[in-house]
Amino acid sequence: WQDALLATDELAIVAGGDGSVSAVVTALDNRRVPVGILPTGSGNNIARSLGVFGPLEQVIPRLPHAGTVPLRVCRADGPWGCRTFVESVGLGVLALVAEELQHEKLDGDEKLQRGRDSLIGPLETLDPIPVAIAVDGEPLSGDHLLVEVMNIPMIGPNLRLVPDVPSRDDLLVVAVLPANGRRAMIDWVCGGATGPSPLRQVRGRIVTLQGEGQALRLEDKSRTWDGSRVRLSAEPDPVRILLPGDMRR
Repeated sequence: WQDALLATDELAIVAGGDGSVSAVVTALDNRRVPVGILPTGSGNNIARSLGVFGPLEQVIPRLPHAGTVPLRVCRADGPWGCRTFVESVGLGVLALVAEELQHEKLDGDEKLQRGRDSLIGPLETLDPIPVAIAVDGEPLSGDHLLVEVMNIPMIGPNLRLVPDVPSRDDLLVVAVLPANGRRAMIDWVCGGATGPSPLRQVRGRIVTLQGEGQALRLEDKSRTWDGSRVRLSAEPDPVRILLPGDMRR
């Protein structure tokens, strides 16, 4: 698929979930090439966040009438070098759950429900995570159970942690769950994760993380992080994603 992507200067179509979409988008050298998403994954967070959803028999006929919306590619500079990402980078509850579940072979609603159910235990017992956060050089104080640096509003098992993320500039959203919000977050997840989440949010262009060794989630995979400095930012040129249009036009 990498060769096919390099060979086109007209259009790329990716059928899959968030992992497939992220792989194609971050590998796209020519960002003037529009990308169409056929959402066939379990969560489809990227597609849903951009307004692309529905069965394929509804999405495909609307592609010839599509406009485009921007999707930024972000970078995480850390002890591993530079990694690009589309969804988010996180510490705490979601990172621990991703570490636990990333080798399970589940799909569809079963995968989403398993992901949400697995949040409850860590939310009840996790101590505040040992991390220092700075947003555009300003420290973000407080004890937190969850930290997510987000490029789209919906992540993980279809959790809309923030109402929106600005897509036409280079701002990231840092969403944090204060330690005193533990019960509110449990209630929100158990209630179907509907309505506003109890997370606090701050916006900025450059986010840095530094702390003690722990699990760090990059997209939907967790890795062991040694706590050394990680710098997160959005790249300047977004990818153009097709937004299926109205067939009646």
